[in-house]
Amino acid sequence: MKIIRSTEIGKAIKEMFPKKIAVAYLGWGWKNYLLKPEDIEYVVVSTDIGTNPAAVATLVAKIGWKNVFYSINYMRKSISEVVGR
Repeated sequence: MKIIRSTEIGKAIKEMFPKKIAVAYLGWGWKNYLLKPEDIEYVVVSTDIGTNPAAVATLVAKIGWKNVFYSINYMRKSISEVVGR
């Protein structure tokens, strides 16, 4: 396991092409990191302040609502509880 921080995080995400994603907040910058949105199986985002509704809408336009999940208590739930998989 490697611990990364700051600008290294963005670089690492770009290299991974993740398909199953859970983030505390989703902002406008998602397009800079999720370079193949058509390959995303699902995204779990927090409803807390910090998630940009317009950014969520642009992601939904790419992958559809069926692949976007909200978690009210993000830190208290496991991803499998949220998406039911």
